[in-house]
Amino acid sequence: MRILHLTTVMLYLAVIQLRAQEVPAAVDSINPDPIPVIQLPDASELVPGQHNRAFLQQVGEEHQATVWQSGQQQQLRIFQQGEAQQLQLFQLGDGNNWHVTQQGIGHEYTGVLRGDENQIQVLQSGAYNSLQQDLIGNGMDYQITQQGSNLELIQIENNSLAPAYQVQQTGEDMRIIIENGIQSLPE
Repeated sequence: MRILHLTTVMLYLAVIQLRAQEVPAAVDSINPDPIPVIQLPDASELVPGQHNRAFLQQVGEEHQATVWQSGQQQQLRIFQQGEAQQLQLFQLGDGNNWHVTQQGIGHEYTGVLRGDENQIQVLQSGAYNSLQQDLIGNGMDYQITQQGSNLELIQIENNSLAPAYQVQQTGEDMRIIIENGIQSLPE
């Protein structure tokens, strides 16, 4: 398991292809043990993957993370702590699981999930945190917990089968909007 502490992270998790790259001889003479270069694929080269797992941890201020996953049975764990963290998650596929924890002040979380039998767990604690989700799929199971003050939750669902979910807010000055429109899934 690898923990990343980055200011800005753009991960294409389902399809990360690590490519070993040769280091020029001049660099070898300066630093005999160079750090290997990890290159993420161009977005146009993405190929769906299956059964991938990723863990991302960001501690500090004003970090941004964007995660794109495409495929089945993906697992994602994200932990952000500090101030003004931004997180965007995009998932296409079935049977996926993501767990997000944000602690601190001024966090923004946006999740877009398309697929069936997906599980989501989100915990936000602190003040002035915002959570927005857009969900399409059947048989989703999710739990959202917000603790603190001045919190906002906006969730839009378009499910033909009602999902099992639990939403809990504890604190003051909070707002919840949940819209469930039954529409057929796009082909």
